[in-house]
Amino acid sequence: MRGQILDESMKSWASDVDLAWRARRLGWRSVYEPRAVAYHVRSYSPATRARMPEQERRIQYRNRYLMMVKNDTSALVRDLPWIAAWEVAALGWAMLRERHLMRAYGEAARRLPEALRARSELERRLRDRATATIPFGLEAIR
Repeated sequence: MRGQILDESMKSWASDVDLAWRARRLGWRSVYEPRAVAYHVRSYSPATRARMPEQERRIQYRNRYLMMVKNDTSALVRDLPWIAAWEVAALGWAMLRERHLMRAYGEAARRLPEALRARSELERRLRDRATATIPFGLEAIR
């Protein structure tokens, strides 16, 4: 992940949300510009889910967990009841309707050390920023 803007290990699913989450943790802020126009051609949505290849659905499912491991903070404890309820429902769905998604749990577990390293790197950057003499947000990308 070092030196990457988008986490290339996440392929194409959730890498944009992962980037936004990391930027937020690093102190970046978003602003709304009402005149801005952007077009995002979606290939994945609830309406198109059944047409997506199983592998793509599994990667999206797996990446959601990796993204949480890399970026979630103490809000996890506060939100645990809601997260747990969602995860029980997601597991039930996978077991009953999309058994191929069960492999995503194993894939996420195998990638867990990499996600934990990325989390440690982000936390190191946060600590370094606290003691940096370079103005916030202007440090070199490593």
